[in-house]
Amino acid sequence: MRPARPRGAGVFVLAHSIGSELGVRMAADERRGPDLLGLELAGTGRRQHDDAAGILGDWRHRPPNSGVRDLLWQPSRLYADDVVGGARISSRSPAYEGFVARSWIDTFPQLAPLVRVPVHYTLGEHERVWSSGPSALADIASLFTSSPRVAVDEQAGGGHNLSIGLTSMAYHLKVLSFVEECVLAREEQDSAAEVAERQQGRAS
Repeated sequence: MRPARPRGAGVFVLAHSIGSELGVRMAADERRGPDLLGLELAGTGRRQHDDAAGILGDWRHRPPNSGVRDLLWQPSRLYADDVVGGARISSRSPAYEGFVARSWIDTFPQLAPLVRVPVHYTLGEHERVWSSGPSALADIASLFTSSPRVAVDEQAGGGHNLSIGLTSMAYHLKVLSFVEECVLAREEQDSAAEVAERQQGRAS
């Protein structure tokens, strides 16, 4: 029987939209979070886009109305014709998403400072659910006060659904580049720890 081969350098979490809540919770976990290589967040934020205010209402007090589809999938030119609207790839949302949607704006600033791994945050140029632009990117970056590195990016030509838009390859390549940087940083950190341990052993 062949010996087991290493499966990789570690686990990197990529989270999008409402899934960002779970991703941040994983990274903020006191026991397991620090073992992650890093975290990518996309399609989320702290403040609603002006276009979303009248459609979503206040998530903390009432559910969003039917106009959400337009926020998520417009402008339609950003997506291939067979995915616009998500009908071919959609599935029933779990019930807990309603609670997450109503509480996220308050929960995000509480969890972010607990994250102690590198963070990459991306918003599409045409994001319509969350406020975008340099100030919004800087605002999110400022939340991760315990992270050793926070990188932010606006994806040119991207909408809310970055992973399935026409710019999805460009987006994923940027994320993979960040993952590689996280791997190299972890290897350097582990090497430094080994050197320090050897030196301590000699001293004793």
